[in-house]
Amino acid sequence: METLGLTPSRKADSMWRNLLWPTIRTEVDVDQVGRQGFWLCVILAAFTLVIDLIGGLYISGIREAAFYVLGGMGVRQRSRIAAVVIFSTYLLSAIAVFKFTGRGPGFLGVIFLALLFANVRGTLLSAKWRPDATEPPPIRLTTTLGDRIADQLPIHVWPLGQWFFLALAFLEIGLLLMLLFWPEALFFRIV
Repeated sequence: METLGLTPSRKADSMWRNLLWPTIRTEVDVDQVGRQGFWLCVILAAFTLVIDLIGGLYISGIREAAFYVLGGMGVRQRSRIAAVVIFSTYLLSAIAVFKFTGRGPGFLGVIFLALLFANVRGTLLSAKWRPDATEPPPIRLTTTLGDRIADQLPIHVWPLGQWFFLALAFLEIGLLLMLLFWPEALFFRIV
């Protein structure tokens, strides 16, 4: 039966394996990787927004939340640049926190870093998939609110939103690099 292809030769991957080390065998896997990356960035945006609002950093929280949501839309649309930029900014911010406080990113921060790295890997794999595919891509769903947000919103927002994302990425990475290598420029000294 297995040589005829009537029974699956591999066991289904676990949820954690799909999140941390996605494999791409079909077009459905490609779609799932983009969807997971989108929701990861939305969750990261929500955490960042809540933490910044609690800390009183209203403008920074809104800017970072918009950055992560737009980056998630880019990941959903298979943008390699968006995946790499999201990972690198989160890594740079973890390095900056370690430099100034001496504390690592914590358990949740390490989980987010691992998931964002897997997100980069999955996006790189999925970007290579489409040129070689012979079947049409799966139809994106519109039945539930989650389907509309994850499947339809990036299609409409990303063509214009990518320019806002790139501007926010330039600002975010620039500020983080200044904070890491020239912190005196960001803080006014009272003499």
